[in-house]
Amino acid sequence: MTAPFVVVEGVLAALVADDGTVTLSYPSGYSSSDTWGTAHVLVFNDNDVYDAGAETFSLTFSGSITLTNLSGGSWAAGTRYRLQMDLVDTVAPEGQKQAAIAALTDSTGGTADGTMSAVGATNSGDVSGTINNNFKELTVKLNLALAVLREYGMIA
Repeated sequence: MTAPFVVVEGVLAALVADDGTVTLSYPSGYSSSDTWGTAHVLVFNDNDVYDAGAETFSLTFSGSITLTNLSGGSWAAGTRYRLQMDLVDTVAPEGQKQAAIAALTDSTGGTADGTMSAVGATNSGDVSGTINNNFKELTVKLNLALAVLREYGMIA
């Protein structure tokens, strides 16, 4: 099993100009000797998403992590960041796992068919059945996502 990614979060202490760098510490339990992939994602202020594949930033793994701004613009001081780093062939240390999340129990009586149906004032027919089917669909998908997170050791 592999943990698909690890996260580093913080606030930029200073403006980072285009081609500028920021030095980050590894999360507890990780180092440059881990096998780092290339599918990294950087999110600023829970809103602006940068993808390393789009060459908007790069990472260098050595004694610390060097984050290089390749976006063509500056990153402002005081900006909150969340760096999700691709990790391969490694199991997440126990301290990196999220708390257990119980699977949802479905008592909607609905049917899952892979779609979410529109429900509105102009709908004819069994509106409550459509709503139950939608909740059933969400329950099925959420439980599948939880199972994958457990399989990869990201939650207990």
